[in-house]
Amino acid sequence: DCPAGEFSFAGRQSCTPCSPGSFSTGGKADCDFCRNGKFSSEYGSVECSNCEQGKYTPDGGAHSSCIDCEAGKFIGVVGANQCSKCGEGKYSTGAAEVCQDCDAGYRCWGGSDVGATNAKEHNCVEETESQPERFYCPAGTGQTPVTVDATGFYTLPVGDQFKFNRESKEECPLYFECADGIKAPVMEWTTEGCQMLIDPFYLVEAAENRAYLELGEPQMAKSNAVPPKEVHYKLERLDVDETFTVQKDVDDGQARIKVDSEPLDHEVRKDYQF
Repeated sequence: DCPAGEFSFAGRQSCTPCSPGSFSTGGKADCDFCRNGKFSSEYGSVECSNCEQGKYTPDGGAHSSCIDCEAGKFIGVVGANQCSKCGEGKYSTGAAEVCQDCDAGYRCWGGSDVGATNAKEHNCVEETESQPERFYCPAGTGQTPVTVDATGFYTLPVGDQFKFNRESKEECPLYFECADGIKAPVMEWTTEGCQMLIDPFYLVEAAENRAYLELGEPQMAKSNAVPPKEVHYKLERLDVDETFTVQKDVDDGQARIKVDSEPLDHEVRKDYQF
């Protein structure tokens, strides 16, 4: 009889080592194949070894090495005969023991047979979305982004140039108003211009001076940042003071700014929220 790791065909007097991909426990006329999650890489193997995590061998054939799980799949046990697809919000780049969360600010889900193969498969929202600030994608987001609360929170992009890749939400800070994921400064108007309450050195000047402001309609001003930044605001409420009044015109829905009885040709007044 041949020892373990070798075989002899019937009628032969000599023994031959088993080839890689096969093994023998001795006294065999042939060697058994290594398959179904196992392999042998040496001549004369007496047993097969389990494939490590992230690798596999299929049921058929004789395997001298294990196969890496393809990108978009994983296997987290030893001795596996197939890999599993990464789920929604996960991805892998090959030979994965586990799938990783897709990057914050992005979505991923892959196809019908294979999961996502990179961490930034899809933007958080499509570039056709008219209000991308309303949505954000924490790490591990699948096909559906998270919709931010209607008020009280704003969304953060992964970077200044990533309008369609918002990764989280934050509570609206003091001196700001937040709606539909947008953070807008609460500003005070004075005869000198407009100043953000959060920072006395961060002045904002109106894009144009008007005696009438559309109530509830978005307005725009330019800040003194370098380079200048757009500051969006809108008229939210009325106020009355000894020196001026702000009135809503019921007929046309405008807010009229007056000092005494005469309208000004520019917006004025501190302590008025926009």
